[in-house]
Amino acid sequence: MLALPLRRLLLTALIATLLLAVFWLSSSQSGPASGSLSSYLTGQRTLVVYVYYDGTMTQEDAAIRGSWGAPDGFSFTDANTKSPPQTANLQFFLRHGLMSNVDHLFVMNSPTPKSVKFPKTNNIYVWEKENKCYDLGSFGQGVEHMQRKYGKKYTHYILLNASVRGPFRPTYVPGCWSDAFLSQLSSEVRMVGTTVYCLPPELPRHVQTMIVAFDQQGFEAGKPAFGCPPSIQDAIRVAEVPLTGYIQKAGYRAEALITSYQADPDGCGYGDMNYKGKYFGMNFHPYELVFMKTNRGIDDHAVAQYTEWHDKLLASRGSQCPYHIPAE
Repeated sequence: MLALPLRRLLLTALIATLLLAVFWLSSSQSGPASGSLSSYLTGQRTLVVYVYYDGTMTQEDAAIRGSWGAPDGFSFTDANTKSPPQTANLQFFLRHGLMSNVDHLFVMNSPTPKSVKFPKTNNIYVWEKENKCYDLGSFGQGVEHMQRKYGKKYTHYILLNASVRGPFRPTYVPGCWSDAFLSQLSSEVRMVGTTVYCLPPELPRHVQTMIVAFDQQGFEAGKPAFGCPPSIQDAIRVAEVPLTGYIQKAGYRAEALITSYQADPDGCGYGDMNYKGKYFGMNFHPYELVFMKTNRGIDDHAVAQYTEWHDKLLASRGSQCPYHIPAE
């Protein structure tokens, strides 16, 4: 019979081998910064906050948006009254975007549509509240809500709102959609979004916030932007626009996924590129953004086509993400 120290040594070696095997398999499936074993070993805990509202505006906000006219031939008012896409975007996310290795909080700033069903799992939370504070404010409130009500604390955060549809990932890119954002965070980069707005001197260059990821340091640096602005104008001028500056003031960087930014981080394109033909004369593609705005008329045909294709792919192949939670 083996001596006790030798048996312990063999058991330790066996456990180490199993851990390495699981780590290799997880990494090969999910990329460098997904919710693989490495995330759990380093204590990474991620909260995804989805802020939903149905497009209904207050009279004040409707007047403010109306005063913007129709930039680039596009009317904000028409976009929200003719065919509001928010519920369809939420339903797509529930089919494709849920993951078991993170917590999901759905902040419902409008009543939950009857057609929407949330899976009943222990990592999905739904919080219905009054439609106040807009996206960044509701995000900050959501983080506080998770800590106050459930005692939950996190190291990483992803905010997205119902104006975008996704995730869209090419079939040849394995892993989960969150990898595209969390893998960019580092000791220097504390916030990652998809696009930048650049129109000096009227507005300083900043990362737009329809979807944005932070680590804890980025979240703390950005807290001044997570207040409760009273109007859409304040939500932009006092929250979204200064947020990038708060990150930079703390000594960090805020970056964007789009290729133009990665190739030329200091370059300036056309103001708000989330319009038809305004991405250096092109339209954004769903795969470049992962989550694409659907209330700007950027490329409605592409959004509809990729929605159909990805629904078919999910039905026939399943999800690329090994942590995907099927919709009810």
